[in-house]
Amino acid sequence: MKEKLKSFLKWLYPGMNVKRWVLLMGFGFLISALGFMVILDFTRLGIIKRFIINFIIVFMKGNYTYPIWLSRIIAVLFILSGIFLLIFGFVKLLNSLFTALLKEKRKDVVHIIHRYRFRWKEKNVLSFGGGTGLSNLLKGLKEYPFFPTAVVTVTDDGGSSGRLREELGIPPPGDLRNCIAALSESEEFLKDLFQYRFKEGETLQGHSLGNLIIAASMKLKGGLLLGVSELEEALNLSGRVIPVSESVLTLVGEFDDGERIVGETNIRRKGGTIEKIYIEPPYAKPTIRVLSEIENAELITFGPGSLFSSVIPPLLFGPIITALKKTRAKKVYILNIMTEKGETDNFTASMHVKKIFEHTNGKIFDYIIVNTGKIPEFYLKKYERYDSKPVYVDEEKLKEMGLKVIKGNFVKIEEGYIRHDPNKIKETLLKIIKK
Repeated sequence: MKEKLKSFLKWLYPGMNVKRWVLLMGFGFLISALGFMVILDFTRLGIIKRFIINFIIVFMKGNYTYPIWLSRIIAVLFILSGIFLLIFGFVKLLNSLFTALLKEKRKDVVHIIHRYRFRWKEKNVLSFGGGTGLSNLLKGLKEYPFFPTAVVTVTDDGGSSGRLREELGIPPPGDLRNCIAALSESEEFLKDLFQYRFKEGETLQGHSLGNLIIAASMKLKGGLLLGVSELEEALNLSGRVIPVSESVLTLVGEFDDGERIVGETNIRRKGGTIEKIYIEPPYAKPTIRVLSEIENAELITFGPGSLFSSVIPPLLFGPIITALKKTRAKKVYILNIMTEKGETDNFTASMHVKKIFEHTNGKIFDYIIVNTGKIPEFYLKKYERYDSKPVYVDEEKLKEMGLKVIKGNFVKIEEGYIRHDPNKIKETLLKIIKK
């Protein structure tokens, strides 16, 4: 009993930053109550009414009779002022408590509570892809009412990811890192730290710190999926990130000239027309969790991203294709805004779709989002230097393929690059899911 009393008395200690807000709320309640007394005009409250009007409001003594409308206006002002003080005091009290309990989250208290309380209203959206396209999309999908799960391709063999893959024998973590950073609600410094890339040092040069952390998490937990799951909690993600497979995969491309190229980087470098891609080893299996997420999803998206190295690779697993064709979720392909040198030179919108359907043995989505917005001339010329141009939307052919075409201006220039506007995409997907 004494310990409980001591704990309670600690609330009264100076500097706790609690008492003042409780008193402010009490004062707000008091003047609101007085205002309501005047409005209700109880016969037994005549003395209180005169006291409020004569002494508190106009600071005068006497028996001067005020018009009813004036007393009502004054009472309403009392009520509104009291309610304001109640709300203000309550918000400040919450902020004071959560500053101590969740130091790094004190600015997001409302967001945390809202997300927790309305979790049942959130829409489960599953997004397949990789690269900057998927991570950029997640920036919009992580906002209410969506709860996104990213299924990330793991075939990258270049840069820091490629080196870790080669040296440690693990799936490349680069695309996973970008998605984790996009979904993280942690402080900006922590996200910047996760994305930091070393610029010097014989061993560390070129490595991203986030890649090293994912590799270490995988080793500690004995698997890529478990390692990423631990990081979800540590970095406070507004969603989930799942590698499409925990196997070390190699992308293989067959070109129209009959040549067979091994490795994602080599496929990009070769150029030409890609006829088909597949993964090795052929017995590799998808992460079991992907299949359960497909079953629970209300909306599934594909892209945007590199067609042959980001969008199609996660769809090269038989069990995933079977699950996608069975699900009742709405499925949407987000078409790239620009063509990509070495992968989709001179590709139209329908050519992108045709290649996906060829690799999935049939139609796997019903909607396609295409950009019809204007791109600034400066950026068009910039991209022309890299043999990249806007994807031509051959709408009639898309409709012949049984697709519902959703057009709009989705262009956003970010750090000198043409991207999809994640917020506009989010709004469009929300309309689709509500249909």
